[in-house]
Amino acid sequence: MNKIKTVIFGCGSIAGYTRTGSKNYLNHAYEIKNNKNFQLIACIEKNRKKKIQFQKKYQVPYSFNNLETFMRANINYDLIVVCTTTEMHYINLRKLLKKKVKNIFCEKPICETIKEFKILNKIIDTKKINFFVNFNRKEDET
Repeated sequence: MNKIKTVIFGCGSIAGYTRTGSKNYLNHAYEIKNNKNFQLIACIEKNRKKKIQFQKKYQVPYSFNNLETFMRANINYDLIVVCTTTEMHYINLRKLLKKKVKNIFCEKPICETIKEFKILNKIIDTKKINFFVNFNRKEDET
């Protein structure tokens, strides 16, 4: 079986960014790197320090400063994990949905208004994109 080539968009704490010495394992990059079915191939992060630390920590081959640069690079991927701030989800998802994307996993909430949700949902349905939203883990035992 081929590994699922995965890109993480937004390298904050939920994605896997931790301050030096911190051992936060409840994050997407850690889970992706430790699952034999996935391969973390790229990250997208505007904060240079976070991007470099994230790329080094998880041994990510490609990194990009923004979504536009990533899309111009024509990287072959199967899944994009959206970990940007809630305020940016709608804008970033609209940009992603203009491209040929097969699978999106997005942090919650996916947008801030019902109107934005309806617009996104219509595009996702029309393009038949596999779209997944993360569930709430605040009650998980750590």
